[in-house]
Formats: sequence, C-alpha cells, structure tokens
Amino acid sequence: MSEFGIATHLGSPRGASLPIKLAAAIAVEAGASKRRVAEYLHVSRRSLGRWVAQVRAGGLAELAVQRGRPRSITPDVAQALAKDLARNPWEFGYNERFWFRGLVQAHLLASYGLAVSRETAGRVMRGLGYTFQRSVRNLTPSELKARRAAAAIVSAAARPASGESWFEDEAYFELAGAGGGRWLSPDRAGATVNFSGPRRGCLMFGALRHDGLFLMERRDAATAAATIDFLRLVLLHAGPDRPLRLVWDNASCHRARAPRQWAEGPDAFLPVFLPTYCSELNPIEGVWDLLRRDCLGQVTDAAELETALLNRAAAWASPNAELLSVVRAYGARKAGAGRRPRGERLERSAERVFGGNGDGKGAAHA
Repeated sequence: MSEFGIATHLGSPRGASLPIKLAAAIAVEAGASKRRVAEYLHVSRRSLGRWVAQVRAGGLAELAVQRGRPRSITPDVAQALAKDLARNPWEFGYNERFWFRGLVQAHLLASYGLAVSRETAGRVMRGLGYTFQRSVRNLTPSELKARRAAAAIVSAAARPASGESWFEDEAYFELAGAGGGRWLSPDRAGATVNFSGPRRGCLMFGALRHDGLFLMERRDAATAAATIDFLRLVLLHAGPDRPLRLVWDNASCHRARAPRQWAEGPDAFLPVFLPTYCSELNPIEGVWDLLRRDCLGQVTDAAELETALLNRAAAWASPNAELLSVVRAYGARKAGAGRRPRGERLERSAERVFGGNGDGKGAAHA
C-alpha cells in the first residue's frame, strides 16, 4: 500500500476505514456487483459509489485524501501538549494539582490559541495515553467507626430481641425512554416496545419486615402524604409487640415534618435514619435488586410492569426465609461499596434506638 502513498494513514482515526474502502473499490473494479459488495462489507451503496468515483478520478491514493474540516489539534500541538501534561499544572499558573478535561481545554486556548470543546480535550488526553479513573476515598477512623455502627444497626434491627423491625424505601422502576429500547428474552423476541409520555415506569413504596414479610404498593409520587398513607398500611400488618423500629434513609419524604411526627406518635414507629450514602446497608435494597432482575426486560409497557411487580411481591406477603437469604446474599455482595457515611450521626442513632454506645458490636452477624 505504500506505493500509493497511503500507508501512513492506516493508523490514524480518520483512516480507520481505509482498508474497507480499498477492498470495496478493488472488488468493484474487478467486476463485482456494487449491491453484493455493499451488503458483504456492511456499507451503503452511496458510499461505495463515491469511493469508486474517487478511485477512477485519481487512483487508489485518492481514498487517503483527508476531507472535511481540518484537525484542530495537529501532531505538533499534540506533541507539545504531551510535554505540558507531564508537568505540574502549578508550573503554568493554574491552581490545580491534576490535569482534567476542563483544564486542558483552558490550557489549549491560553497557550496555543485553540478553542476546543471539553469532549475534544478528553479525546486528546485519551490519544496521549491518559485514562480516567474515579478516585477511591480512604476512610478516616471516624468514618470506619460509623460504618461499623451502621452494620450494627441493621444487624440488631434484623434480629430484634423484642418488637418488630421494618425496613422501608421507595424505588422507581423505569422502562426504556423515547428512542430507546429494551432487551427482551428469547420467548418475547419481536415484541413491540411501546412508548408514550416522557417517563415509562412506576414508583413503588416497599417495606420489609425482619422475618421476610414484604409489602409493596404503587404511588404517584414520593411525597410526605404518600409516605404517611403507606405507613398506615404497614401498621395494619404489624404485630402487637412493641417497639416498632422503622429503618429508612434520609429522603425528603422521610425527613419532612408530617411523616416524622406521625411515625413518632403514640403506638406508631421508632424511626431509625441511616446516614447519607449508606443505602446499600438497608436490606430492602436486595428486594429491589431482585425485582428489577425478575421483572424489567420481561415487559414492554408500564401497565405490564406494575402487574408483574405486584404479582412477584404477592408471593412474599407472609414471612419468607428464602427472601431473607437472597437479601443477605445481596448485602454481602454490596458490603463496602459506594460512598461512605460521614460524621457521628450514626453512633447517636444507634445509642438512641438500641441503648448501645455505637461501637459496632454485632456487625459480624449482619
């Protein structure tokens, strides 16, 4: 290929399809049908006709001519930028410790007069061998203590010595949006995926009791009124033993004054708020994960989805040891994942609810 003066283009991003162009043009010139060549190479007949015309006008080398808008980042600029990125941003007067897309974008404008987008800056960095890696925060002793206390709360609530423990949460099950799709099982191959409206799915309120009983109802929105209404349903299924511990997260519908006052009323619940970014410790997350795996992808509209969810949850309307085993397995997989809780709120919550000192004892039983 070097005899046509195009060997140097094979490794470039814009010359990635050059071998296909060459093969297509040579095949057509050799007498092959354009239709069959286009089908075999998975290209359009219009593109194939354009390549053949270019070859007939200027030879095979014409396929290597770069067309369209010229590159904003030339090889010389890329080489100079690589040297800049090897240095600390402080040396250029930037108050940053590391290079990132926005900073590279500003540096290209300030040092080279090139106005590029953040996406282009990212492509240049990847082309120079840089990869994006999310940072993992090292936990402080206080955060490690809070994490252990969170596990102690869940462990104590999951095996209460007296009373009952309920784990409450909300989850939105969403189907594909406009222009999207859905992976369907083989038995539903060819089914039509309908779409109407900006969102397609349903919001579910759920509560899991420590013995595996699960309640779930659909609500239109996660509001304070909807929360109180669902807690009334939970109270109807609660036994006579007290206290009734209610473990949930810091969602606004939980922190609102009305549900808190109602939940803390006589003969109601004792709320236990998990710290921020500790949602994976709530056992009900394992139920949501199971429902998503069982129901999403098996239906094509919101009405079918709601019916499938409610039918699946109906099997757990009584104490269910099998569901608890699935939930515990999910918790074991998610242990230590995600962002960590902050501060000492968890220790104070453990001390208030369980009378302990929040030292995390019992976490090994979670």
